Amino acid sequence: NKHGVETNINVPLPPGSGSGAYRKAFDRIVVPAIERFKPDLILVSSGFDASFMDPLSCMMLTSDDFRGFADDLVKLAMRFCDNKIIFVHEGGYSRHYTPFCAVAVIESILGKTKENDVLVEDPFLSEAKAWGYQECQPHQARLVELVAKNHNLLSVLDDVLTPEEETVQESITGLLNSLSPSKRQLVIKNLESTPMKT
Repeated sequence: NKHGVETNINVPLPPGSGSGAYRKAFDRIVVPAIERFKPDLILVSSGFDASFMDPLSCMMLTSDDFRGFADDLVKLAMRFCDNKIIFVHEGGYSRHYTPFCAVAVIESILGKTKENDVLVEDPFLSEAKAWGYQECQPHQARLVELVAKNHNLLSVLDDVLTPEEETVQESITGLLNSLSPSKRQLVIKNLESTPMKT
């Protein structure tokens, strides 16, 4: 409902959660919840406690992760609330790493991209990305699915592609469009008869 009653969703990711777990939680819970609620304004409590160098949280996010989530939130604000989004810095206790995470979010808000702009270099990024278990682990995925089910988000999610899936779809479409019509039909026919993993 528009008054926010029963719309708070907590996702208690366990210590050691990295990029994959946070991305799964964002795509499977945050995005569908925003789509369902259709906010007039997005207010982001922009803390960096989940960074890999934070002494309190034991999580493993990088400045690139925070940049990616900020990018996605800005896009959601464009879709739902006429670009009305506010980021408020509220945490992060690594005096060495929090500044790089904050700068990544600021660069995202300003529309700066790695492809088109000179960005502040994160000297710790390669170390953080090298940490093991950055991908979503089975116990983390189960927790995310449980939260999604608890909040009736599963039906909303079935028809929503993740950014990675959208990229794959665009690549496949591009490849199919590069073929002649007869070859395209042959490839589609072969794909339809090929058993797919579930």
